[in-house]
Amino acid sequence: MTVISAVPVSYACGYFETHRDLCPDGFLKGRSEEEIFVVSFDRIPYGLFQYTCSGTKAEFGIWFEAECPEYKKERILAFVCEFMIRRHHPQKLHASFCQEKRFFSACGFYPKGKGMMKIVEPWRLQLDDRVFDEEGYIINQGMMKEIPYGWFDTAAKGCGWIAAYNLLKMNGRETTMQECAECLEKRTILGGVMGSEIMMVMLWLKKKGLNVRMTMPSDLLCIRAVQHSSSGILLYTHARGAHYTAYRRNPDGTLQFYNAVYGRRNHNVRFEEFLKQHALFPVSSVIYLEDHNDQ
Repeated sequence: MTVISAVPVSYACGYFETHRDLCPDGFLKGRSEEEIFVVSFDRIPYGLFQYTCSGTKAEFGIWFEAECPEYKKERILAFVCEFMIRRHHPQKLHASFCQEKRFFSACGFYPKGKGMMKIVEPWRLQLDDRVFDEEGYIINQGMMKEIPYGWFDTAAKGCGWIAAYNLLKMNGRETTMQECAECLEKRTILGGVMGSEIMMVMLWLKKKGLNVRMTMPSDLLCIRAVQHSSSGILLYTHARGAHYTAYRRNPDGTLQFYNAVYGRRNHNVRFEEFLKQHALFPVSSVIYLEDHNDQ
């Protein structure tokens, strides 16, 4: 289970004292200890994060050690954004200190002066914080009745666009929730009475730049595909009907599922066990991205 955290430097004095001089000039200027945090991934410190919030905008900076892998930087940045949104619900996030703008762009930021800016979309501010996990992934579709989807609402029929949103986000192509919902809504039949059609989801993800593949409806084919995938979307049938859930593969071979069980955080399980527990029929399908590290 991945654990990302931001701890005030008053609780991590040793790390702060040995690393503060490595930060860029001005990074800590004017910041009190209550505004500076040590960021960690799986309990290993990787850098410092500082911020202030005034009115509708949060100003922040983040510094990573050189040893921090790229994928951890993106996940820590997602955590930091959600951290500020939950605390203050700002409309804008402005990064005045950003070592590498590329991974900020992957998280929905755009260049603004010497820094990077992110507009917090209205749907995020409208929804209860419990809809999201600590990295901003949607995990509680049941609390999204106010978000429309076709002739229905997202709580009833929105699992397809939610899975697409989560998959894009975890692969460095963060897209607004509203764009995901509205674009996939246009590709439904009869206002989404049957939810999202898997072929339309796959084609739209390709249009957004993800090189996804899809299996035929077969649990056996799903198992084979998932064994060599880094992330994807599973379509399966449970007692209440068909359901989409995004997943990512963990280093230990388990998968982390998002929005499979509403509100459940850190839903980590082996794929075969997930199918055994949740899939009613052996005809699931998966949209997946190949893990090139396996080749």
